[in-house]
Amino acid sequence: MTRQDGMSLLITFVIGLVAGGYFYVTGFSFKTFGITTQDTYEDFAIVGESYGNCDSEGGCSSFQLLADGSFRLLHNSQDVGNELVKEGNITRSLRKELERNLTIPVLEEQSEKVRASNCASDAQAVDYSFNVTLDGKDYLLDTCKTAVIYESKAWTSLAKLWNYFETLE
Repeated sequence: MTRQDGMSLLITFVIGLVAGGYFYVTGFSFKTFGITTQDTYEDFAIVGESYGNCDSEGGCSSFQLLADGSFRLLHNSQDVGNELVKEGNITRSLRKELERNLTIPVLEEQSEKVRASNCASDAQAVDYSFNVTLDGKDYLLDTCKTAVIYESKAWTSLAKLWNYFETLE
């Protein structure tokens, strides 16, 4: 082995040691300071979906809305495996309206389970379900399974949100 081969091996080792140390510090050390997924969704989030006869009417939709107003919308079409995904942000006024009208007392009242006797999905129509996370607790508002008050400001805001997603192009 020549002197030049020895220098090449030494330089390669030193560069490998420096690169390895850098990747360790940036990849593993800072991992403990990151925000977990659970923390991200504890303050305010809404997951909504339609179910029932919407499959035969062109596809059911679902969405996830986060506290910052960002959303992900999934629309399943009649074609098997053909899904349309949209991402973006809702308007600031709609986000503020949801935050103002979806309060813990209202959500507790309207998320009480009821005996399903008159579901739209039973009559070949569409039902809607909203899972609202507020201050670390989940509340289910469902047109078939819970005591939704359709004239309430909370339900009006959720309907406005659903209409917003339905009109997206």
